[in-house]
Amino acid sequence: MDTLSLMDMKQEPADGENRLFAALAVLLKAPDRKKSFKSVEDSLRIKISEANHTLGFENLAQSVDPLIQQCGPLPESNTSDTAWDFSCVTLSILFELKNILKDGALLSVQHKSHLRAAAQFLSALGVSPLLQPGVGIPLESRCNAPITFPRNDTKKLSYLLRAILCLMQNKNTDIYSVFTANLMLDILAGLFQLSHEDKSFKLETSKFIRSTHPPTVMKYLLLLLKPNPKCPKWFLLTTTSYLNKCLMSPGGVISTVRALHDVQSEHDVLEKYAKTARIILQPDFARNAEYYKKLCPQVLYLLNSSNEEYKKVASEIVQGLHLKNAEFCHQGLFFPICQVFEQDFGDLEGRLILDQEQEIKISSSVELLILLISHSKISPDVLSRHFNDICAFYLATRKTGGTPALRCRTKDLLSQVIVQAEEASIWHTISTLPEDCLESLSEDSAVAQAMFSNFLKRFSTVDDLQEKMLLVSLLSSLAGLPSVQDEFMKKPSDQLINLLKVLLEGESAEILDLALMLLLAIISHSEDNLKKCQKLLPAVQKLRTSKHISEETKILVEQTFAIIATFGAVSGDVLLVEKKLKKMFKEKKKIEEIKPQKPQQAGPAKLSFKESLEEAADEEIPVKGHGYLSLTKLIRNKDQYSKEQAAELFQLAVSGMEHDDSYVYLAAVGMMSALILENLALLPKLAENYNKQELSLPLRNRIGEALLQVCKNLGEVAGSQRQILLNVYLSGAKDANPTHRASSLSNLGEACKVLGYRVSSDLQEILLCAQGLSTSDPDMHVRRAAALLLALLLQGLGTQAVNTLGSSSLDVYRTMKELAQSSDETLRLQAQLALEELNRGPEAPK
Repeated sequence: MDTLSLMDMKQEPADGENRLFAALAVLLKAPDRKKSFKSVEDSLRIKISEANHTLGFENLAQSVDPLIQQCGPLPESNTSDTAWDFSCVTLSILFELKNILKDGALLSVQHKSHLRAAAQFLSALGVSPLLQPGVGIPLESRCNAPITFPRNDTKKLSYLLRAILCLMQNKNTDIYSVFTANLMLDILAGLFQLSHEDKSFKLETSKFIRSTHPPTVMKYLLLLLKPNPKCPKWFLLTTTSYLNKCLMSPGGVISTVRALHDVQSEHDVLEKYAKTARIILQPDFARNAEYYKKLCPQVLYLLNSSNEEYKKVASEIVQGLHLKNAEFCHQGLFFPICQVFEQDFGDLEGRLILDQEQEIKISSSVELLILLISHSKISPDVLSRHFNDICAFYLATRKTGGTPALRCRTKDLLSQVIVQAEEASIWHTISTLPEDCLESLSEDSAVAQAMFSNFLKRFSTVDDLQEKMLLVSLLSSLAGLPSVQDEFMKKPSDQLINLLKVLLEGESAEILDLALMLLLAIISHSEDNLKKCQKLLPAVQKLRTSKHISEETKILVEQTFAIIATFGAVSGDVLLVEKKLKKMFKEKKKIEEIKPQKPQQAGPAKLSFKESLEEAADEEIPVKGHGYLSLTKLIRNKDQYSKEQAAELFQLAVSGMEHDDSYVYLAAVGMMSALILENLALLPKLAENYNKQELSLPLRNRIGEALLQVCKNLGEVAGSQRQILLNVYLSGAKDANPTHRASSLSNLGEACKVLGYRVSSDLQEILLCAQGLSTSDPDMHVRRAAALLLALLLQGLGTQAVNTLGSSSLDVYRTMKELAQSSDETLRLQAQLALEELNRGPEAPK
């Protein structure tokens, strides 16, 4: 028997590799249409003969010593089984390639195309025909005109799969990646069939699944479970069993989400999220409590990811878990999220100072709670045990504590809870919030209406007089808001009318004033409202004879009686009514201010500019921050004095960026970016300070943020400043400080995302920087930032990323593929995002 051995042929490895690929090309090329063949078998025999001739062998199909040694004895070949001979020839060439290719060897696009074709032929002519009917994905559903050679031979299937798995042993070769992408469905289907027929294969099947990237396995297991009426029951049970094992393994939930993200179609996105959640929650809760304990940390990881789809899937999982077991959902998910609020925030005057770590943790928790309440059907009542702590935090920061963004988002969270909550304990807490806090929240019309409605309900259920008086005060304030009047006064409900009757019969002067105020507001809107309020006439009539009300209230009672009794024909002293309403509504504006007035003349611009400068120089943090914000507004409005004092404002902004308080330095960063946008000549001056070692690290990072804001605001015009923006961040990526390196890489990624294809002149330098630091930098934060840079760069290049990268796309793909198997979860995620962007291209590497 001849033995295929390039060493015996005395060829150089490179020459041997080329000859093997040449033989593979001959074997897999399309048939010559000018020649006529009696059958497909004739065409395959000619190809086998030509491949033998290319390598100088009489019968390459029998020259498979490596296969005999590694995969067991070669099954006896039937001379009429041309497809089997073809598969053996293909395997022979592939094994020799495996032996001579070095780890990490970079193959050309053409050679990878040959490997891909070889995998597809092994599927169509080798594995697929040996599968039982209904097992796996039929070839006719994968290609237009499949050629199959039906036969039933367990020995050949066993031999073929062992050979393929042997070829895939080394994960650092292109053979592994190509076979994974093109043969995984057939490999899994074949292994399941052999495991069903021969129990000894179960161990090998489990070993293969454990050694393969979990999202990849999950993806193909889900594809194998697609509806197929011919599929045997045992195959469905086997596939489902392995799917459940993968799901319950460490990281199984995250792998499932990633797999479903790749597999499911995009035509119904919401159903896609719901289906993913149903699959993940399918194990019975009572029998798989341990699985659900492992589930919660993974769901929190998905909620904290930067991928919006993962977040929405995770919120669906939370919703489903809450329906299964609300208490477990609270302990496993909501308690860890809300735990950050369970601390003493000191006094509640709104001046709490947070360190950076606290700021990040609390911001993350606030965002997660907003996501879960807004994107799922879970009632915010689930937060009842933590709502006091959340309100305490908001009160401690509502003026100057934390960043403006955090204060704003915490207010958004409270607003969403107020609009949807029904739990009595939550509303009790809301009713005890300070007046200025409630006024701020009621600026949102939906919040104001929800508060008015719920306070009315509570008023009819509470017995404590002190709490009733508190509710009267709150309702009085809310009733004067236009949004509340539009919702409740124009078309009052029967419930509100009945409540007014009870209030008019009360003994408290404050409650009576509230009832009259609401009644006057209702009857002033329409005749229909007057008809509804006729039932209240006896109660008003009774008040006319009361000796326990003040003279002012008695006049108001007479006014109300006259309007209701005459169906509005007698309106009385309108100014007196307005005066009374003004007092009870606690309005600050005069009633005359409702009338149109001439706009006030603005003061001189110079005075406004001077006052803003004085505020920016003030020692008080709120005043100082407001000064920077005022100057920013003047700069954006192209104020003449701001233009003349650009140099002074530049130094003032730098000084502000050095401040310790986030309210001040963030305002200064915004001012600096506005100043640069109005005067681009200052951009190089700012950029040269970014990498100065004598400046403090926080200041340098804030300068980087200002430069990034300039880049984003320039948008399409940013290309004219790309050299300054790119060079400053590339220089920062070489800094000795790892924090500055990571910040520079992150900023560079955001800049590349804005610039898009305009980075082409600096593309190679950016790629070398990102690839080098992502794999070799000793600091993990820098490696993560470098991987993020590649992902953002690819986002900016869009669908033409592969074409723009050219030959570098393979290097990028290989680097990201290596990082996707890192032990660091964040680094894996960044690499996966980069791979997803790369795979969106029309010619993405496989």
